[in-house]
Amino acid sequence: MRKARASGSALLLILPPLLLCFSVAVSQVAAPDSARPDSARRIRPDSLSKPLASIPFLGSVDRSIARDRVIDDSVRHFTPYETLPDLLRPHPGFFTFDLGSPGSFQALTHQGLGYRAIAIMSGGILLNDPYTGTVDLNPYPLEEIGRVEVIDDTRSFLYGLNGPAGSINIVDASRRAVHPYSHIRYSEEGYEYSLVDGMISEDIIRGLNVTAGAQHTTSGGRFENSDFDSWSGRFKVRYDLPAGVSIFGSGSYYQTRLDLNGGIDSTTQPEFRFDRFQATVRNTDSYEKRTRHDIRAGLAVNTPSDSDAIHQITFFYSNNLREYRDEENRPSSNGVFYQRNQESRWYGALAAEHRKLGSSLIDLCAEIQSIGAGTGPPGFDAGSVSRTTRYDLYGNYSFSPREGLRAALYGRFDHYQNQEHFSFGGDALIGLDERFGIFGGVSQSYRFPTLQELDASSLLIESLTDATAERHRLMEAGIRSTLDQGYLLEARAFHRTIDDPIVLVAQSTSGGSPRYAFSRAGSLTLRGFDGRVSLRLGSFSIEGAAQYVGSPGIDAIDSDFPSWSGSGGVYFWDFLAGGHLNLKLGVRGSFFSSFRGRGYSEQEEVDIPATDPMTIDAAGTADLVLIARLGNAYVHFLWENLSDRQYVMRIFYPMPDRSIHFGISWDFLD
Repeated sequence: MRKARASGSALLLILPPLLLCFSVAVSQVAAPDSARPDSARRIRPDSLSKPLASIPFLGSVDRSIARDRVIDDSVRHFTPYETLPDLLRPHPGFFTFDLGSPGSFQALTHQGLGYRAIAIMSGGILLNDPYTGTVDLNPYPLEEIGRVEVIDDTRSFLYGLNGPAGSINIVDASRRAVHPYSHIRYSEEGYEYSLVDGMISEDIIRGLNVTAGAQHTTSGGRFENSDFDSWSGRFKVRYDLPAGVSIFGSGSYYQTRLDLNGGIDSTTQPEFRFDRFQATVRNTDSYEKRTRHDIRAGLAVNTPSDSDAIHQITFFYSNNLREYRDEENRPSSNGVFYQRNQESRWYGALAAEHRKLGSSLIDLCAEIQSIGAGTGPPGFDAGSVSRTTRYDLYGNYSFSPREGLRAALYGRFDHYQNQEHFSFGGDALIGLDERFGIFGGVSQSYRFPTLQELDASSLLIESLTDATAERHRLMEAGIRSTLDQGYLLEARAFHRTIDDPIVLVAQSTSGGSPRYAFSRAGSLTLRGFDGRVSLRLGSFSIEGAAQYVGSPGIDAIDSDFPSWSGSGGVYFWDFLAGGHLNLKLGVRGSFFSSFRGRGYSEQEEVDIPATDPMTIDAAGTADLVLIARLGNAYVHFLWENLSDRQYVMRIFYPMPDRSIHFGISWDFLD
């Protein structure tokens, strides 16, 4: 009955905005014989009406990146999304282990490698916490994104520390708002989930733009002790001066609270594990609070006399605090009292230069960073621990004598944890004609242990005995075919060897040893292939991506990662109502093959060997998708998990059941 009421409520919510948006869109389109100027819109010319030119893509790490490796507004608005992994879903090689509840940790992976080997950046500055090597993507606002750069090939290590599996760079939009611009986004679904985001932008004086926004996300949770609440605020200032000089600054703050139930307890009978009223959770009184703020300020120069060169320097400061509590303050407590703070504080500077010389592109970058991070009882302060300094340099040279022909060489030097390593690689694209080409590349890079993997203070996990960095050697080759923007076919094979990989294993607790330990495996080989297809046939669109990952000598059923995974959809996508309505309507689906299940420690934020080993069965889901643009509004309607499939990805965290999701985003001009 609850689902039926939710369905009816969602439909009632959808119809009024659709009708209102449609009427607004029609009213904003003037008839051919009514081109008379609007006197109410006539303003006296002034300097503000002639904005200065902005340096494009400020904060980009790869200005020559292929179009299909960029997620821009046109892609984002027609992709169902709440967090960054949703936007990455159509890209080949990416797969996310989810815990099934809003606000819970999303373990993004690429080609079988975990989140500690993926660099998440904003404006070229690393967001990953230096202690855990991860970043909480749930509260990160996506409404100000200008584009997302997805670097998933042999050069992924280049742009951020510990990015051998991939680098994701978020570039904020460079707004110009002579008249006030505002944006509102709202979405909701079952179990009291809602998201509200508001933003306003305006040019205060000629060349000076101020943008500010706030976001609130909340969820009641499907099971006991899984509530989530998040608040965030942000601002950005950019001052464009004559002669191609830009001064910029930004700040963001968020605070979240997430109840942590540890999943469903093994004492629950299998037939009740997906029943929110009869399932018993492992923990009824643990939770976490996160507080993070980031501050950036910098200068960029792109002078008319040297328009092919962009110089930029950015200063940054970040502080991330996680407060984990397992307290005896609920009627059904678990008998455990544990309080722990984890705080990281880092700051530094990054200088970058992009230059075009004829058919060549050169990117150079240098960064220095001071890091203080650790864990302790309540009141622990990251300022009380000894700080470590890391610095890096990287360069990329790309040569493209003609369209469809490109070669690149690149290298990166890192100094961190009393180690120095040089990573390098190269790739090439050979276009056999304007529609078909082959590509390939090789690289050798390193992943340094996180401070958590070296921290001996954990009561649950024993630390590493040495700080040796993993060495990654990657080779890939593939084919690519394009035919205008309506057709893309890409397939590639990869082979990766990792020396001294860091793994988490169970160990004997005799003698008071922790239950788990970070350890070393001699060598790990991952090989497979991934690909994607995008095809427009008149008013119909087909999209799909899939990957296979295997390791020699390891059966698929014994692997911690599904051998096969993918997603795709079939849609009707065209303009209707005389061009006023842009409608995308269809069905999308995703799947993964069976694999050996692992658990998840919410206390330590790591995947762990399962206490009760089990095989995760293969699973697939299908969703009904409707996305419509009417005027300046986008309406999203999803009927998720149509078959109400019951499945898990981590032991034992049930994934969402059938539900209806509704969202609307609206731009307001003037």
